[in-house]
Amino acid sequence: EFKQTQVVIGHQTKTKGFSVSDDPMLMSILSTGLYQNPLKSMIQEAVFNAWDAHKASGRTDVPIEIIMTEDNQLIISDSGHGIAPEDMYEIYCVYGASTKRTDDGQTGGFGLGCKAPFAYTDSFRVTSAYNGKRHLYLVSRANDDNEGKPGITELVGDLDCDDSGLMVSIPLKNDKDALKAYEILKNKVFPYSGINWTLAFKEH
Repeated sequence: EFKQTQVVIGHQTKTKGFSVSDDPMLMSILSTGLYQNPLKSMIQEAVFNAWDAHKASGRTDVPIEIIMTEDNQLIISDSGHGIAPEDMYEIYCVYGASTKRTDDGQTGGFGLGCKAPFAYTDSFRVTSAYNGKRHLYLVSRANDDNEGKPGITELVGDLDCDDSGLMVSIPLKNDKDALKAYEILKNKVFPYSGINWTLAFKEH
């Protein structure tokens, strides 16, 4: 049998490693093509990311907060460490980059979960409170300034704050999807997850 280390036609063969293209279509497939149920999947990914932030910061006694607003915004907030401004690009815009790979206690590890909202929507907002400063970002599936690839734009930065953590705000398409999201959270995500959480559904 042929072996990789055999000499072929008088010289030693060399193996070239694979790489990944940064083509916008491939990024779209990674964002949208992995989920059979986009709404359920992006909710699960966002919730588990929030809970992982609590586990990483030792704050599992504090619930993650989930709010569904009157204008159908799904807001998922954690009280973890937040993300430093200089790390936002790598975490949200680099496929395969992850802060969880060496932690067996957290889900994920391939840097795809935080992009899961792209399976459902073209853009969402992320607010990070870190080291006494709050920054608000818009994360978009396609950006003309970024050759059609996903991009992140800082909308507001360097606001003083006393808390820490991450808030992800995802626009739901209509009242029907908001109700579906509520049912997914109540009946499919939380019953067996062991997550400490609070949920407010269109409360005044």
